[in-house]
Amino acid sequence: MPEINWMRYFEAVFDSLNASLFAGAIPTAKFAFDISKKFAMRWDRERIVIGSEFVSLNILDFIISVIHEMIHIQCQAMRLDDLGINQYHKRDFMKVALSLGFYVVKHKNQGWSIISPVPPRNATDSHAVKVPIAGSNRLLLDVLDNVNVDVEGLRREMASLR
Repeated sequence: MPEINWMRYFEAVFDSLNASLFAGAIPTAKFAFDISKKFAMRWDRERIVIGSEFVSLNILDFIISVIHEMIHIQCQAMRLDDLGINQYHKRDFMKVALSLGFYVVKHKNQGWSIISPVPPRNATDSHAVKVPIAGSNRLLLDVLDNVNVDVEGLRREMASLR
């Protein structure tokens, strides 16, 4: 099995999503692994940290997680106030996610943190679900269908880490 240079792989996925969703406007991110962290990915204002939960993601969740962190980078670049104490996601995060075509669900402890390209099935409170800006969801779905990801290579590598 050919060896993947993980950092280069993540950068390629990031660059592909940056070009198609953000018109290349987001500064290139650095990636770092820290398997002592109990999350999949997190933007720490300097880099995207890949934690131990990364290996449990399926391909779509991987791509959406990268986009989620890219929204934080976009907010930081635009000097928007997207995060509060304890990773609480504020309205600025929600607005950027909606403009990209995501449905956004409010989590009681993490704010507007849950993004989905399709209407969420388990959201029970209609006030806690925001619908994407008209027309933006079709673009997002097209991007997700055509993102430049070596899916088979990623599956093999993720399986080897489990």
